[in-house]
Amino acid sequence: MSYRSRAYKLFSYSVISSFQKHIPIRCQSLYSKTHISKIKIQAITKPYSTSTDRPFILGIETSCDDTGCAIVDGKGRILGEALNSQHLVHLRNGGIIPPIAQELHRKYIEPVVNETLNSANLTMNDIDAIALTVKPGLPMSLMVGIKYAKYIARKFSKPIIPIHHMQAHALMARMEN
Repeated sequence: MSYRSRAYKLFSYSVISSFQKHIPIRCQSLYSKTHISKIKIQAITKPYSTSTDRPFILGIETSCDDTGCAIVDGKGRILGEALNSQHLVHLRNGGIIPPIAQELHRKYIEPVVNETLNSANLTMNDIDAIALTVKPGLPMSLMVGIKYAKYIARKFSKPIIPIHHMQAHALMARMEN
């Protein structure tokens, strides 16, 4: 299994686990300037489809230097995925420079999400929830993913599932091939 596939399976496992164990949630900023430490979690009581493969969850990952997105179904299958790597840009600069990473996330977040939806042959109306990495990571990079997820969640009335990056890595031991 490639690193990319393992990463998306890891993310999908943590998203599905969160979705099954908890009430779907929506992140809302307490202040106009969003700070990761000032996120308020709010329960949502929206019913979901009873289709066997539902829910369809859109996952967004911007914790460091890659803009990643995947859609998983209720069985943990990856329906679509897209990744924009910033590796070569940061290699030329001698390492990850947060403002550059942030700008590249801003530039590519929407095309990556659209590519993921296209590869899964779904629209935002088909998506039941949006999962995103909220911590830990580079704050400037995380904020791009958080703000974009909040934007599409509001636009399409979708709940948000916050994902802790390191807890997702720890769940890797529970993964099955």
